[in-house]
Amino acid sequence: MAPKLPEFDSVEFLISRKFPRYSIFTKRITVPRLGSTAAELERIEKLEAEIDNYRRELLSKPQSEIDALWAVEEKKINEERRIKEEKEERARFFSQPCAEADLDYWSKMAHWSLDEAIALSFGKDPKVVNLDRIFALANKSAFADSYLRLHELTRRAKVWKRLYDPILPLLYITWAKDHDIQVPEKLTALIQARAGKNIDWKEKYDQVDAEYKKLIDKLQASLDTQKQTIKTCMETNYTLIDTNAALKKQLQEVAKNPVVLGTKEKDTLLKLVIGMAVSGYAYDPKAKKNQATAEIAQDLKKLGIPLNQDTVKKWLKEGAEILPRAYKDAA
Repeated sequence: MAPKLPEFDSVEFLISRKFPRYSIFTKRITVPRLGSTAAELERIEKLEAEIDNYRRELLSKPQSEIDALWAVEEKKINEERRIKEEKEERARFFSQPCAEADLDYWSKMAHWSLDEAIALSFGKDPKVVNLDRIFALANKSAFADSYLRLHELTRRAKVWKRLYDPILPLLYITWAKDHDIQVPEKLTALIQARAGKNIDWKEKYDQVDAEYKKLIDKLQASLDTQKQTIKTCMETNYTLIDTNAALKKQLQEVAKNPVVLGTKEKDTLLKLVIGMAVSGYAYDPKAKKNQATAEIAQDLKKLGIPLNQDTVKKWLKEGAEILPRAYKDAA
């Protein structure tokens, strides 16, 4: 359950406004204050009596009158707060004489950074007033908040190529005018005077902007072409995947139904095997151990068709059965 906030008591509020040290006396103390002199105790008792009298006076008034008194005090508080904030603003670094910009000097610059342009918009020296120093005062200073709002506007304009960083002074001045952003009149006049009457910087900006849009369109067309190429490659890849799946299915069918060699085909194959073994590897069908068996297995492995020695030996033995008797006897 959320804690219940105390209700606003307009009477106590008015008392605290009339007696700024009222909080000291919110609880009546009947015993003498330790260490207080008689004169001090007398002053305390007098103040407590004044507070009690003022409370009774307020309580005797109708609520509408109390509300009116409260409204007056609220205006006073707001005015006090405004005066305090103005005093604090005058004491901050950006309000000091050293923070004022030399506009004639800055108007001679070939370009500004956006942060410099923002500071100059307020008539401030960018070397003194900049984003790093201003950011620390966010939500604490009216000037800092205005500075940060303008920074946000320029940052977003830069994203859409309405501003650049660095930027030509006249281009920034034109952008600021188009967006109702105040810039010192002296700075505007100096920039326009130095820019020359015969140069239409807005027109030049529009030309650059048009070239930029053409480049974007060209890049987009290139991107579309690349996307179409990728799409075609993916479609080809899917076709190959489907083909591979079909071949795999066929191999599985062949594995389930292996081809059985006829007697004649088998004899022909055995003749080839035993012939190559005897002639190429010096295979001896009568020997109990044949080095040829291992050599054949090793050579098959090198070719990427590994076959163990027992399998090789089995087929060589079967092939030896069809060798001519004359060769067997000679061997």
